[in-house]
Amino acid sequence: MAILNVKVRMEVIYSRAEYRWTTSDENLEHIKAGDVFDIVSVENWDNCPEKITVNSIMANLITFDSEPDPELPDGEEQLPDAKICIEKTYPLKDPQTMQWDSADVEAEGSSGTNQLGKYFRDVVDQKITVGASWGPLEDKEIAELLSVIKEDTFLLEYPDAYTGEKRTMEAYVNSRTAPMYRYQEQQGETPEKWMWQGLSINFMEV
Repeated sequence: MAILNVKVRMEVIYSRAEYRWTTSDENLEHIKAGDVFDIVSVENWDNCPEKITVNSIMANLITFDSEPDPELPDGEEQLPDAKICIEKTYPLKDPQTMQWDSADVEAEGSSGTNQLGKYFRDVVDQKITVGASWGPLEDKEIAELLSVIKEDTFLLEYPDAYTGEKRTMEAYVNSRTAPMYRYQEQQGETPEKWMWQGLSINFMEV
């Protein structure tokens, strides 16, 4: 398993009246046929499997290899729509360097020095920042890496210094830096080429 993983999670509803799956998640570019998702929660579906595989996807319509209970006989009351929350882990290419930071979040105006000269502060939370830097990347590699962190927020699994284990946090990225450099494989025989020299990202906890 990679040291950094992005977890894509979305809610999908199965209409028993229309016999189809739909989702309100509009960013489905990285999901493709054959992807296997873990089912992390379920409503109105007895004997639901633990995993489900995507057969096809078009706009917000998805077909899976499994469906909820079969159609009810005529005259019986229609069961409510089934709902599942599914999740897939996308491993990121291992970075060359990585840095873990933890910063205290103080309530506004609640820190300083009182009349006795004693320092006081009101810490309301702690937020984690994970900085990662990659070495040279081909066009396909950098595009695939950036495609799974393009959402405003996403789930990031990372090694946590506090627990000594993997932890998942809701994170966002406010900047992405990737310089390029020019090189030539063999002097005079091949044209000059450009390559991404690296990529630096700070993953900020929401």
